[in-house]
Amino acid sequence: MFSRRLAAFAVLISLGSGLNSIQGDEMLRSIRPVAEAGSASAVITNAPRLLISRQILPTDNQGQLIGQDDSAKQIEQVFLNLTEILTASGVELKRVAKLNFYVARDELVPELKLALAKRFEVPNLPAVSFVTTRLQMPGALIAVDAVGVLDASAGENGLLGPATLRQLPVSVLNTKTMFFISGQAENAKDLATATRLTLLSLEASLKFCGREKRSIRQIKCFLTPMSQVQDVEREIRLFYDRGSIPPVTYVEWQSTLPIEIEVIADGIPEEGLKPEGSLVYLAPPGLPPSPVFSRICRVHDRPLIFVSGLYGEANTSGTQQVESIFRDLESVLKESGSDLQHLVKATYYVSQDEPSQKLNELRPKYYDPKSPPAASKAQVSAVGKVGTGLTVDMIAVPASR
Repeated sequence: MFSRRLAAFAVLISLGSGLNSIQGDEMLRSIRPVAEAGSASAVITNAPRLLISRQILPTDNQGQLIGQDDSAKQIEQVFLNLTEILTASGVELKRVAKLNFYVARDELVPELKLALAKRFEVPNLPAVSFVTTRLQMPGALIAVDAVGVLDASAGENGLLGPATLRQLPVSVLNTKTMFFISGQAENAKDLATATRLTLLSLEASLKFCGREKRSIRQIKCFLTPMSQVQDVEREIRLFYDRGSIPPVTYVEWQSTLPIEIEVIADGIPEEGLKPEGSLVYLAPPGLPPSPVFSRICRVHDRPLIFVSGLYGEANTSGTQQVESIFRDLESVLKESGSDLQHLVKATYYVSQDEPSQKLNELRPKYYDPKSPPAASKAQVSAVGKVGTGLTVDMIAVPASR
């Protein structure tokens, strides 16, 4: 059934032209590719449209888990499913800009890196991030979502596939004007109510931007407990009221709040804000501004830079981890033609109290209070590297066009 659905929506997509190596490629360029890791430190893309996938699990065509307690089989199945979705969408593996992996335990990351090295070749390596979290399917050890490059003719309507109550495998992000909206959270006694209120809050933020919920291209939910994820799924279906649901990713966090949700949207505002200005940081009414994160970052007519997940050295202090991460970030941004004043989105995953506290203390040292990135910060069980308590996942734009 899964294969038939992919075949059905594949006819809606025009297959874009292939890409060459980084030397001659105008839409995708890997920075510091490392063959043995199967990834690059960053990837720059100026593609007019990007494909965003849903969170992909190691399941068969009937949605049944493959490889119970077998990480090798699950990794193989995840890559098979990923490749099937990309191929049906007209995207080759070498056109993947970013992969976000979600693993049940840190020890799976080296195994995943070996799998990446077998499937991706220099110079076309993606940026990659890892986080350790409980997954929405019992027994699942690994999941992934992806960002790939499409040509200008693909996915004109922004969502691939007919209107359906099911979550779509992919959406298309029109990169002419994009909105990165920080995680928002509304408190409630139960997860379902908190989800409903948070989605309404996000809808208000979109209206402030001159957009509607149909402009959302990705939803990422940080929730607790993962055992009640079906409540979140139900509220998202109700929110879209029989419309197509964009790709959704779920991460279990440790928080007193049941859920926080962030979104990426696109489209020229129909009214209100105009697209002038390539990079604008916004604060909707009722959401106070912060010197360390922006409520919304609007990007207009700029390439995107996806930075691989960054870590400090293992078994060092929280201060050392934070400072090391930002040194590495500044270095890779410089090589990518950017800097800390041109960050558009940050996701901070923390699993230890000291790095989390030091991140809060030290962020003002690195950010211009007038232009910090949109951001989400999630306390998770682990961050994908033994001996560390913080990983940082960033999106930036070049400092000049």
